Amino acid sequence: MRRLPEESVVAALLAACEECVRECELQPRGVSMLLWGLARLGVDPGPRLMALLADEVDHSLHEFSPQNLSNTLWALERLGYPPSPALLQSVEEMEGEVAGWIERDLPQQEGSYRSLRLNDLVSSPWLDSGADP
Repeated sequence: MRRLPEESVVAALLAACEECVRECELQPRGVSMLLWGLARLGVDPGPRLMALLADEVDHSLHEFSPQNLSNTLWALERLGYPPSPALLQSVEEMEGEVAGWIERDLPQQEGSYRSLRLNDLVSSPWLDSGADP
């Protein structure tokens, strides 16, 4: 069983992340990996940091790779935050590329995509039938 650090350590980490997002110019990969890392650890970024990250995502969507989009969608679902309309539109615009990425990592992230109702992006027997990969 994974044990998270003390709350004070997590709070300090989140404060440092918030400062970095405000002060640094994060690349799309950095934004998606920060969200992915928080989701992987099960650490809710809180409303302030999440608002900053959502703005960063929306601001730099045109630079996101299919992998960045996939990781961001997975993280948002895991953290319980809905994707913005701009993010969903970007996914639709990159439909073929994102679908290819989703199919490659489908066994690990299927539930997230199903939960976000992105089934129509993927022509996969796993998503179509609900069967396990």
